[in-house]
Amino acid sequence: MLDVFLENPIDFQSAYSKRKNLPVEDFTISLAGVVDLITMKRIAGREQDSADIAALTRLLQLDEEGSS
Repeated sequence: MLDVFLENPIDFQSAYSKRKNLPVEDFTISLAGVVDLITMKRIAGREQDSADIAALTRLLQLDEEGSS
């Protein structure tokens, strides 16, 4: 699934500088970082976003635990 924004919900340049790159065969897909994704989901406020935010927050916690 792909979300397309007609207006930037967050600062594009800032988010782009923190993007994650996912290599897929012969090309690379740029993805929003987890913190920016959480921010965008909070702004969107859809029902599914609450569950996504909880999962993404846990992912951040696991990453922080692994970095310690």
